[in-house]
Amino acid sequence: MKIYILRHGETEWNKLKRLQGRSDIPLDDKGEALARMTGEGMRRAGLFFDACVSSPLDRARRTAELVLGVEPAGAASGHAQKHWEGMRQAVPIALDERIAEVDLGPWEGHCMIDDPRFPKADPEAFVFFRSPELARVPEGAETYSEVIERTGAFLRDIAKQYQNDEGKPFNLLVSTHGCASRALLMNIDPVPLRDFWREKVPQNCSVSIAELQDGMWKLLDIDLTYAEL
Repeated sequence: MKIYILRHGETEWNKLKRLQGRSDIPLDDKGEALARMTGEGMRRAGLFFDACVSSPLDRARRTAELVLGVEPAGAASGHAQKHWEGMRQAVPIALDERIAEVDLGPWEGHCMIDDPRFPKADPEAFVFFRSPELARVPEGAETYSEVIERTGAFLRDIAKQYQNDEGKPFNLLVSTHGCASRALLMNIDPVPLRDFWREKVPQNCSVSIAELQDGMWKLLDIDLTYAEL
């Protein structure tokens, strides 16, 4: 089994450098377009999915829908609708809280750049992202270890749920978030906590790939992009 760990498309808060966490911010127009192009790029590459699990937050769930070609009724017509139908993948989307984004508690909505419209992020929020090994979170927020633990439990469960005794290829799309996706990688390919972000927050709609081999996860690739911009 291979899993394709997908970060959601862009949101307005991504663009404004505001901390999202569990705040349920939808995709913006660019984010929706990027998700569609990512799905189209995957299909051009011959990549199709047998199942999908998404974070329940709207930006991740909607990204999964668009990557898989699930377009709302009436969103396209005529030739465009026929084209869209031909690109659709009939894959159900399961939701799992364990791959939701890190809960940033009172930091959510704060801005990582100077913008008078929004409260400036706490200095500890900058430490959280720049020096994970020194991070201290406020009451009501999650620690790195908590996110790593819950995403690890998710990986153990999907390894059992989607195991394929027949040896046939099985591709699982996992639609999630920046911190949650890096926490998944910490379970697959552990590194010191200081290297949690692996040099950067993953780009919107970037994909990391891992394979389950003899009960063990192996990281195959990181931060791929399928969209042709």
